[in-house]
Amino acid sequence: APPYASATEAYRQGIEAIKTGHTEAALPILAYAAEHRVLGAELKLARIYAQGLGVPKDDAKAFTYYQQIADQHAEINPGNPIAKFVAEAFVALGHDYQDGVSAMLLQPDAPRAAGLYRHAASYFGDADAQYALAHLYLTGNGVDKNVGLAANWLAMAAKKQHAPAQAALGELLWRGDTIHARPAQGLALIMLAHN
Repeated sequence: APPYASATEAYRQGIEAIKTGHTEAALPILAYAAEHRVLGAELKLARIYAQGLGVPKDDAKAFTYYQQIADQHAEINPGNPIAKFVAEAFVALGHDYQDGVSAMLLQPDAPRAAGLYRHAASYFGDADAQYALAHLYLTGNGVDKNVGLAANWLAMAAKKQHAPAQAALGELLWRGDTIHARPAQGLALIMLAHN
């Protein structure tokens, strides 16, 4: 017989263990739920390992859980309540491909990162992905440099109250060295971002 009544019950027990400060004890419980495709368990484990929450940071394990989420749910309806968590996985994977993961010998791959950000930015409308993709277009890292396209992605994220996107777009509009200058609008966005 399985050690838990259900994978969902294992997830619940794992979360309770974390709430009571027993992260180490929660890991095998959450791993059981994750093996049975409980999205919450996969996401919780990815976050724990990515941030080193109560355990040593492990970028390779975090990558593995984020990859499982992306593989299983890439085409989920963007209106689904769990879509934001799937988008989070795509953004995390984008960061991993952009920077590389030395623990698993994953070399930086900016074009792959751009593809992951693009999916989360366009399909899910994720503001973090829109900001990350805009940054790639501003620097020409993994994509052809295109300040106009970067400004469009920044504007989409800024409309969602994404403060770093508001600040970056505000600075572009303030300076106006690569796009049409609109200093008043730029200053307003910069001030909004810092509130």
